[in-house]
Amino acid sequence: GYDNNFNDQLWVERNMQRTATRTQDSREAMRAFFQKRPPNFTGN
Repeated sequence: GYDNNFNDQLWVERNMQRTATRTQDSREAMRAFFQKRPPNFTGN
């Protein structure tokens, strides 16, 4: 992040968020939150 300007860093962050939210564990976290239950993470 120190070598990137603000716009470049926003692009990096956006792509990292997309990658992180496409996992099965991320979807399970959302389901568990809305169903008010503990998540069952599988490491995927």
